Amino acid sequence: MNGKKTVLPSHMKRAMDRLERLGGVVNLVIEVVDARAPRATRCDFIAKIIGGCRTAVIFTKTDLADPTATKDWIEEFRREGKQAVQLGARGNSDRERIMRALIEAAGDTGPAGARAVVAGLPNVGKSTVTNFLIGKRSARVGAAPGITRGLQLVRLRDNFLLVDTPGIVSPRIARREEGVVLALVGCLQENMYDAEEAAFGLLQAALPAYGSIFLKFYGISDTAGDTNDPTAFCEALAVRRGFLKKGGEPDLDRAFKTLVRDFSTGRLSGITLERPGHPRKK
Repeated sequence: MNGKKTVLPSHMKRAMDRLERLGGVVNLVIEVVDARAPRATRCDFIAKIIGGCRTAVIFTKTDLADPTATKDWIEEFRREGKQAVQLGARGNSDRERIMRALIEAAGDTGPAGARAVVAGLPNVGKSTVTNFLIGKRSARVGAAPGITRGLQLVRLRDNFLLVDTPGIVSPRIARREEGVVLALVGCLQENMYDAEEAAFGLLQAALPAYGSIFLKFYGISDTAGDTNDPTAFCEALAVRRGFLKKGGEPDLDRAFKTLVRDFSTGRLSGITLERPGHPRKK
């Protein structure tokens, strides 16, 4: 992304070390994905590295995404044979719904039961999911025979344990087009992407379908030039917010950063950046 790094160097070695330790221990990987970008925020390779694992997918931040798109994505994952659910209300009934889905995803685990681990990219909501699953009714059981030393277990149900480790993060290198999306949903630090590229990526992906959301949020009239054009929209945003240089020229750099920040933090919501039916490029 314009010379910026699109890797997660500080997490790579630690993530791989944790994955190696989980071999033969875990039989279910719970992938946490951001509902605004369910494909780019996946870390589906983890189950393959650990080996012998099944996968369940939990969608977070659904309140920030397009609900119709979230429904389509969940159906897409289920067609692929993955158990997929969204994290909604924090009531017990919602926790029961998700636990039933995870138990179904684990399948026949034999007398040892299910041993699951939560995995995901930075800022997708791993801790939220872990805390939600643990709840008040679960009990920490410490280490258990046959479990690598240092791993702690939490009993969520009879025959269903959560391996409670520090967040497992994907060490993969982001592809260029994915790097833009990961920047937009807050998975990358600011020094790892270019704000202009990310802002244009957001507008190119979302403006055609969600133009009314952008116009309403920023208070821009649809008569303020060709606001369907990313450059024209950024100029209109700069003028509307008073981001002006000397001589009244729109300060586009401030507009770019505002767009990215508003979307990544969830202030600008109701937008999904990806649609099912377009496989990830190899």
